[in-house]
Amino acid sequence: LTIMRKIPGKLLKDHFKEEKYRKLISSKPAWLMHILFIFVIICLFWGYLVEPYRLHIERIQVETKKIAAGSTVRIVHLTDSHSVGRVRNEAKVTELVTSLNPDIVVFTGDVLSAPEGLPMFKEMMKPLSAQGGIFGVKGNWDEWYWNEMDLFGGTPIKELKSDHVNVTIRNQTISVIGIGFGREMLLEESIEHRFSQTPNLTTI
Repeated sequence: LTIMRKIPGKLLKDHFKEEKYRKLISSKPAWLMHILFIFVIICLFWGYLVEPYRLHIERIQVETKKIAAGSTVRIVHLTDSHSVGRVRNEAKVTELVTSLNPDIVVFTGDVLSAPEGLPMFKEMMKPLSAQGGIFGVKGNWDEWYWNEMDLFGGTPIKELKSDHVNVTIRNQTISVIGIGFGREMLLEESIEHRFSQTPNLTTI
């Protein structure tokens, strides 16, 4: 009789454990944790296997009376290459930018994700050319992690730290202002200074 009582008791105990577990995994907090976990996995998959090999191209047309009617200036904006120690889209970027025949190329920071990526970045930028020049600023990653590295040396990029350059393209003078990460407070002052001197000058 003693044995008969213990067996049903154990089965009943196991049943309550299973029921408690089922309620736990079906509760709202548990489902939210599952959804969050799946979301993190998707983000990691996208960040490592999709985004680094995906080129996003956006064409924006801006009209201004400061450029003579019928004239155009083509500006190619590159950003966040985050090069690493293996080739990804660098060769495609070089080919694509060259095919666009830009008048000005600007690179707005975040050169590397790993120091081993510097040769890849430089190989990407070296063949590029533009009538008005190629300009760059450092992003937060460049300032935080690679500030001691010569990121733009050996490339046609002219780094703008908190200054400007005037370029002439088909008799149109354009002022290029560059403000790197950490110097954002100088942006408004730089723009106001340029406009006060040459209010009719196109500024990018």
